[in-house]
Amino acid sequence: MPQKIQIEIRRAVADDAATISGVLCAAFAEFKSLYTEGGFAATAIGAEEVLARMHEGPVWVALHEQKIVG
Repeated sequence: MPQKIQIEIRRAVADDAATISGVLCAAFAEFKSLYTEGGFAATAIGAEEVLARMHEGPVWVALHEQKIVG
């Protein structure tokens, strides 16, 4: 029987910005060749852009074993 994975969802805080950026880059890295340079930069945003988006509205993170995974 498959083991259940426990995921926690919470609102992101400013200290999460760099980790969120890293998760986005890792998630889209294998598809980078399918993007234009600008398109990839707009999708896999840096920590400063993550912070800017946090000021626009809520950003949520998914955690597994206390680590941001999504």
